Amino acid sequence: MKQRLPGFFRAFFCLFIINLLVFSAACQTDNSDKQLIDMLMYLQDKKILKGGRGLNPAPFRAKEAGAVLVGPNGKEIGIYIYDTKIKKQRDKLNYVKEHGYIYFNGQKIEACTNGNFMMIGHGKNPNKEKLVEVFESFK
Repeated sequence: MKQRLPGFFRAFFCLFIINLLVFSAACQTDNSDKQLIDMLMYLQDKKILKGGRGLNPAPFRAKEAGAVLVGPNGKEIGIYIYDTKIKKQRDKLNYVKEHGYIYFNGQKIEACTNGNFMMIGHGKNPNKEKLVEVFESFK
């Protein structure tokens, strides 16, 4: 008599793995086709952006960067985009995703990520929750 139990477990395991892969893919934000201007336009549409200027992306090893004025008193936040095909940029972005902060001149700065984007300067902003919510909703 053949045992059917191992076959059942094998099928169950395969279905479990397939569901896990589908679920994890649905939870990831893939905005790798987006540019910095797309994020800035999104923030403007959401009434977050009050003004902005370009930033040097080199200190955070990013591809592009922009400073954005937000809120009624014009507090500045930084938006950075990374090219994950470049190892140093991918490593920097992964570090921020894992730890929730980045260092600049020896100072620890709160940071959050969304796909290939990183936002800093929101940590001490009175509208932090709204900023993070809008930033993370960008797809």
